[in-house]
Amino acid sequence: MIVKPKHLIHMKILQLSIIVIAICSFTSLNPAPIHAQDSATEWATQSTCPFWEVYCKGKKTYKDGSIYTGTFRFGRPDGKGKMVWPDGEVYIGGFLNGKRHGKGHYTFEDGTIYDGEWLEDQMEGLGVYTWSCGDEYIGAFRSDKMEGEGALLTANGEAYSGFWKAGQVHGEAKVNRPDGSQFVGNFENGQREGAGIVTWARGDTLHGQWSMGKLDGPVRYQFRNGDLLECNWDDGELLVEVDYHNDSGSPAKGSIYAIERQSDQIDFDLVEDFQDNMQLAVYSFAQEYRAQARYDLAESFLRLSLDYSPFQSKLSSTIALQLKAIEEGQVDSGWARLE
Repeated sequence: MIVKPKHLIHMKILQLSIIVIAICSFTSLNPAPIHAQDSATEWATQSTCPFWEVYCKGKKTYKDGSIYTGTFRFGRPDGKGKMVWPDGEVYIGGFLNGKRHGKGHYTFEDGTIYDGEWLEDQMEGLGVYTWSCGDEYIGAFRSDKMEGEGALLTANGEAYSGFWKAGQVHGEAKVNRPDGSQFVGNFENGQREGAGIVTWARGDTLHGQWSMGKLDGPVRYQFRNGDLLECNWDDGELLVEVDYHNDSGSPAKGSIYAIERQSDQIDFDLVEDFQDNMQLAVYSFAQEYRAQARYDLAESFLRLSLDYSPFQSKLSSTIALQLKAIEEGQVDSGWARLE
């Protein structure tokens, strides 16, 4: 039977390291039957192509109000054609034995579009799925789900490239954000799993391990000026003690609050570097809790990260804008509790 695709079911935020991609709407592309093709004449209120004709070009109107215009074979859509539903959704492309097949273009009621390959009424092969909000997936589909290699581009400028399985991120992936940071690592069934590396635009890196989407185990920050910060996470929880070492080996140890108080007692070449590095680390803590949808902790660390830098850094400006988004309840900011 010909089926009308449903919108991909809304999907929660993808947890991509301290990087979060929010997809405006995801599809499950399960077709809903509009009419039975094994008894085409029974379901048609009007047809210019009777079922006994081998090939015919014409028009058929079905009981639900949908209209097919194109080529027929034994009364069923076959070849090139156009199907229009009463709600305005439209499919233009190939048909085979009454099913979408080959290349086709489907427009949903809200303006979302799929343009690509079909196999026996399912999205199968290569295609482009563009949500009405501006998010876009380009890549492989299988059985109406994103599967294989593909790239997801979001309206806010985030880009994911890697592999999908059954509609979820699965395997090696790379994520780039508008701020210039990048995450490279492994995913299993949509969650971060195993080793991953975050690299910020200015050259700092984070090396860590994730389990079921959460940081779990030792985490090491390598800052651009040579300083190091080491901490531990347990099932998504930051443990209290962190170790900070400058390039000459002078340590600072304790909670992030205690380390801040030790900064003027340690032989740091530039206190500003220390404050700048700690601001980035604490900001990444906030991002990690944000990825877990633990917004209270995320906001607390976000505010703390702003306190770490007494001068107006580029990151400080970013943090201030994100705090403003929280205060104004901007749902599409990625920080709002409603998301």
